[in-house]
Amino acid sequence: MGVGSYLIRLVSPQDHWIWPFGIIPLPMEPAHYLQYVMMFVVGILASRFHWLERISKATGILSLLIGCLLALGIYLRDGGEWNNFVAQWFGIYESLLCVFICFGLLWLFREYGNWNNKFWQWCAAQAYGAYIFHLLLMIALQNAVDGIWMGAFGKFMFIGIASTIASFGLTWLLRMIPGVKKVL
Repeated sequence: MGVGSYLIRLVSPQDHWIWPFGIIPLPMEPAHYLQYVMMFVVGILASRFHWLERISKATGILSLLIGCLLALGIYLRDGGEWNNFVAQWFGIYESLLCVFICFGLLWLFREYGNWNNKFWQWCAAQAYGAYIFHLLLMIALQNAVDGIWMGAFGKFMFIGIASTIASFGLTWLLRMIPGVKKVL
């Protein structure tokens, strides 16, 4: 995944968005597409072979720690050699971050966040649709608040929370339409 992402970014760098074939009504960033496809396949394999149930405490903690350190490494690159290293190998770096943080968070929530009440069951029912719609809603919200100053962190929090709520709400509304539950 990392090598593939690195090679794709030589041709289509990060933040280069396309509209596939001019007909798919969803912008796509080729730099991340391989990661999405491969993580989807890994998710299917993890389910079929019960990998998530088999993650040991040591593996879970180590994955989460490495993922958090890699994430921190992105934010600590304020110019200099580290910044140049991360920028040059970002496809590989980001792929490692993706894998480690995903497995670490899956272990963490399996162990400490396995809540089972009506709210979380409702969220689980909307999750697939929210995943599909979140990008369009996030882009729309970013454009809507583009001229409003709330600082980078403020915008990050506002758009993150608002698009999450909107994604789940939109999915819930769409799933009320007869037959849509079979797809979403």
